[in-house]
Amino acid sequence: VSVEVDGQTMRGLADGAARVTVTANQPGGAYDGLSTTAMVYVTQPNQLFIEPDAVSLRPNESARFRVLAQSPDGGRYEVTAPLASLDPNIVAPDPQDPSRFIARQLGGTQVRAEYGNREALANVSVTGDRFQEVQIDPDPARESVDDFVVEIEVAGAQSEGPLEYRAYLPGTNPPATWTPAQPQGTRQVASLLSPPIACPPPTAVAVSSRTSPTVSYRGTPRARFRFVLGSASMASTAPRLFLAR
Repeated sequence: VSVEVDGQTMRGLADGAARVTVTANQPGGAYDGLSTTAMVYVTQPNQLFIEPDAVSLRPNESARFRVLAQSPDGGRYEVTAPLASLDPNIVAPDPQDPSRFIARQLGGTQVRAEYGNREALANVSVTGDRFQEVQIDPDPARESVDDFVVEIEVAGAQSEGPLEYRAYLPGTNPPATWTPAQPQGTRQVASLLSPPIACPPPTAVAVSSRTSPTVSYRGTPRARFRFVLGSASMASTAPRLFLAR
């Protein structure tokens, strides 16, 4: 063990036991010079933990982590341990607070803590708003006895970077062409047509965003049909419009 510069804090350096002498420093006081001894035992923790062990952030959001060690008797205590991002391009440490990490761009990575010969990892995912809003024109762009086509407007956040969208029927091959979203203030918006939606029987349409994770969204933009954003399914006697990614 070593004694820190404050004279009151000890730091364990290696496994083992050490006898420590504590002496009172009270010039002119009744206890000045009195001393006692104590045994200090240093052991490696059985396990190391990071709290939280999983976190989801949006770009520019941040999260603070703390490191806990578990002693042989099962007790947990907080320790000072270095933290590092396995991919600083996705999450990076705050220069003013090494326990806080800031989301930089979309993706997934881990924050690692090391203490003694132990290591712990926390999962970090950075997601954004690729489907901030989905609007469907209540009047079909084209309609016949057997099917109809609707216009779909999809809005995503500018922070997502350039986005492209496409619409297709689930179970069919997606079209090769994507529709780029155009900047509109703090958002980017793409307008595209659905493939023909048969009615009846019920069918489905998918709208996808390239390289985007799956999310869920429900709504009833018009009484004639319903749509679902994500991979969920719903029972309906009306035609179904699936918006999935």
